[in-house]
Amino acid sequence: MVKAEIDDDEWVKTRLEHLSLIEEKSLTSVCHGQLYLRRMAQAYNKKVYPKNFEVRQLVVRRILPHQVEAKSKFSPNWQGPFVVKKVLPNGALYLTDIEGEMTEMTINADIVKRYYVNDAARQGKCWQFGTKMKGMSAGRIP
Repeated sequence: MVKAEIDDDEWVKTRLEHLSLIEEKSLTSVCHGQLYLRRMAQAYNKKVYPKNFEVRQLVVRRILPHQVEAKSKFSPNWQGPFVVKKVLPNGALYLTDIEGEMTEMTINADIVKRYYVNDAARQGKCWQFGTKMKGMSAGRIP
């Protein structure tokens, strides 16, 4: 085999062209990465809506798996209802019990959801064990 004889000037030119191509490819990959991150953020933000809470709203708080209340498979997932005492910026809340006892730490709004009371419970007409509602047998649940 015969080696190709290349002048030093040509070799330097081709080497610089290859180096500039490498730099250009790295810049395009960085640009594509930034575009990908922007598209992913737009897709995420499209589906996320902010939770706006007001003072004196009723809320329930999620029981996290590492808490003492979450001991078994059949334990409840939500704890409450609580009353929003104070709303802090960036989604932090101070909660109180129904009795008015304040919790000592702030709660993130991500683990809280609104608690809705239905009209029957508000008027005291909800079904309870051991009581009979008018026009219903004891075996049926409304």
